Amino acid sequence: VYRVIIDKSDGCDEDLRATLAWYDPPGPVGCTKCLVNDLDLWIKDGLTMVHPNGRNFPDTTNNVERIRTQPEVNRDGQEMRIFVNAKNLAFNGQKYSLVVTGCFTRQDLATKPVDTARAPAVEERPAVTTTR
Repeated sequence: VYRVIIDKSDGCDEDLRATLAWYDPPGPVGCTKCLVNDLDLWIKDGLTMVHPNGRNFPDTTNNVERIRTQPEVNRDGQEMRIFVNAKNLAFNGQKYSLVVTGCFTRQDLATKPVDTARAPAVEERPAVTTTR
């Protein structure tokens, strides 16, 4: 879990965006839409859960997942939690890149995830950009 606090001071009005990407090893011969290692990305702002790629459920077919929150969700001072979870790992460990942009102050984006029990074999490598 990565936590950020929305900060719209100084007139910042950007959406919070998160993109998760990882290299997925080749699937079985003949398989055209197979994820060998399936990671999931979602953002939660208390009660609301936002899934990637415009879906209302986890993306199980792509190794790049993107979330762009709606402006009404990005309330000044709102805590947003960004989750990366390993749904399926065929091998021990999976490196990934997580890029987060928008109007926020960092909480623990550059540190080890708070909830490591959910995805113990996933190695985090977040890159953080704050738009101002």
